[in-house]
Amino acid sequence: MDSPRNNEQARLSKWIDSLLSSSLVPSRWRMTTRTGSLLCDCGSIQYDLVVPPSSQLVEQTNAVCHCRDCVGFCLALPNGDSYLQNNGSFMVNFYKSDLQLVKGRDKLSTVRLYPHSAIVRIYCGECHTPLGADLVGAAPICLVNETLIHETYSVRFLPSVVLGYKDALHGTKPYARSVSVKWRNYGPLFLWKSIWRVIWGWLAGKSRGGFLENDYNRDFPVGLDGLKKVTTQ
Repeated sequence: MDSPRNNEQARLSKWIDSLLSSSLVPSRWRMTTRTGSLLCDCGSIQYDLVVPPSSQLVEQTNAVCHCRDCVGFCLALPNGDSYLQNNGSFMVNFYKSDLQLVKGRDKLSTVRLYPHSAIVRIYCGECHTPLGADLVGAAPICLVNETLIHETYSVRFLPSVVLGYKDALHGTKPYARSVSVKWRNYGPLFLWKSIWRVIWGWLAGKSRGGFLENDYNRDFPVGLDGLKKVTTQ
């Protein structure tokens, strides 16, 4: 049963959606719900992307992440290197409430790269397509593999933002638990928007849903070695 707080947040979001899409708002500032689909390669899993105006108040962020966790996750899957761009993982953030599972719940497979990690990686158990990552708990953000959505959903990009970039000059090592940001090419803007997007997501109650639909009470497999064994059987 939804709590009174969740109901208040839902009403706030609906009110903002109605206001921002109203004809009373000048057309240059008026917003509409943006839609698309997220499909694995074999079509077993489908999510609809339904992004209302209230989710667009703080623009989405996206980045090519070169940390060894994101890259290692893709490489641990068969043909996973085909999902890398510029030797990195291109991820776009969505609010959890904006992902709606259409089919394939029984095909969803998961892995934590480290015990007790808050990040759960999601892939298709049939074709092993890396779908993205879900942040366990109240965090409103989930990360989606851009390769799977670019033809159905127009993402407003921040160009050339790079996470976990290996800087030969300063010796920066790409590592997910201490991610570095390449400060050229919109690095500060990426951080600023990411922080405010998370804050707004909490305030507007966009933490419900996501890849796992809040189903976090399970034992997630741990480690890339185990992932490689499962996907090569």
